[in-house]
Amino acid sequence: MKKWLQRFDDALNALDKPVVILILLLPVFVQWTVPLVRSRFWLDETVTWWTTDQGLRELITRCTFWPGSILYNSFILVLRSLGIHKEWLLRLPSLVALLIAAALLFDLARRWFSKRTAIAAAVFFCVQPWVVFAAADARPYGLGLFMVVLATWLMLRWLEAERAGYACAYGAAAGLILQFHMLFATVLVFHGIFLIAVAPRNGRIMRQGLVAVGVLMAVTFPLLPQYWYAFRDRGAHTFTAVHGVPDFVRQFLPTAGMLVSVLIAAVLPRWGGGTRERIAGRFVLLAVLWAAIPMCLLYAAEKLSGANVLVGRYALPYVPGIALCFGVILEYLSRWLRTGVVLLLFLAPWAWDCWRGEFASHTFSGNWAAAIEFVDKENRTASVPALMRSAFPESDHWDWQSVRMNDSALYAPLSFYRSSTDWHPLPASFTAKAVEAIDSFVETQRAKRQGFFFATLDDQVPAAVYVAYLRKKLGTGAQFREAGDFEGIRVYRMQW
Repeated sequence: MKKWLQRFDDALNALDKPVVILILLLPVFVQWTVPLVRSRFWLDETVTWWTTDQGLRELITRCTFWPGSILYNSFILVLRSLGIHKEWLLRLPSLVALLIAAALLFDLARRWFSKRTAIAAAVFFCVQPWVVFAAADARPYGLGLFMVVLATWLMLRWLEAERAGYACAYGAAAGLILQFHMLFATVLVFHGIFLIAVAPRNGRIMRQGLVAVGVLMAVTFPLLPQYWYAFRDRGAHTFTAVHGVPDFVRQFLPTAGMLVSVLIAAVLPRWGGGTRERIAGRFVLLAVLWAAIPMCLLYAAEKLSGANVLVGRYALPYVPGIALCFGVILEYLSRWLRTGVVLLLFLAPWAWDCWRGEFASHTFSGNWAAAIEFVDKENRTASVPALMRSAFPESDHWDWQSVRMNDSALYAPLSFYRSSTDWHPLPASFTAKAVEAIDSFVETQRAKRQGFFFATLDDQVPAAVYVAYLRKKLGTGAQFREAGDFEGIRVYRMQW
């Protein structure tokens, strides 16, 4: 048994090289890129387009009252000014940013942890579902996560070299984290705690720290109006929080594959063989703080404010930390088959999915593009109007009745996917004003003996209430049928 394990371990050790891991990660990168090219814009990506629809001055206004990254959207505006309108090209910056972030995380772990920790952390980072999602997303999450990794790398280089240049670069990178996403500010709390715990107590570091803080404040000062508006109107930008402790634990815990890897590493025999690299305690602390602080702060913010912010894409800053923790655990639990466990449990399933042609869709909030195109196609022979229920909770707080449907954040899919249909708005919730709008619209269509479409996100109870009311309002003499389901966007057809 021992001889067989030794041979197996020797074979796996031949794979324990960064260039080999990079080759084995190719199926994962294919899973990154296929949604980028093949998927249509999901709901929030169409908001990116809407934000950049009226030039720079309007962009700043729109990013302020509808919280968004002015820096990221300005970059998208530049791409649009160069004639870049294709979905995959607008997503490409996120892909590039996360490829660099993965390489930077590997270098960080290799420098200050160990080579095996770096391999395991890089693999887990690349296969984490929200990282895969962000790599093909025309939103600021990918660039924000890149700045999180870069700022942490610069912080460690600064502490190692004690040079003012690294301190300034760290302050700038830390400030840019907030410029890309306000909720990624949780990382700065982790940085602060780590610096207090391990930074040398000398005058040079203190002076350089003040310089870093000054640069950070200069970079983030323009964000004050955005933070003010976001805090003041936070109830308008999110659904009521429903997460409890079990939800937090499920979100925080690593994936099933990660847990299985740790379990296998724990029970494998530790006979002889390779040596375990010693990892300094301060870097273990770094990994733990990086994994714990961002997620815990989001959960606390949700409980204190009632805002639903415990969302996977908002928790992305914790992913590099949990990836490092995973690498450290494997390094310390077993000196056998580390790379083999990672490859077998993480990379083989991804290769199998690629072989079968199974790739994730980006329209997890519904395929509005397909729904809009379907309604337009149906209207080629008989043009009838359509009702669109907003998928955004902001529609319950803002004036949704007087908006221009093709230039409104509340109905952003129509901003990117231009439609020839006459669309009419409805809010997310079934309110008294929504009832009035439906009653008036239905009576007008009844008088014309003209049918209409109704498109809604299938979010169970809210959508069901709308559908039930429309059935009741139309009466028994009308035809009411579901015309199509587009990955969660249901389109209904009503006729007399």
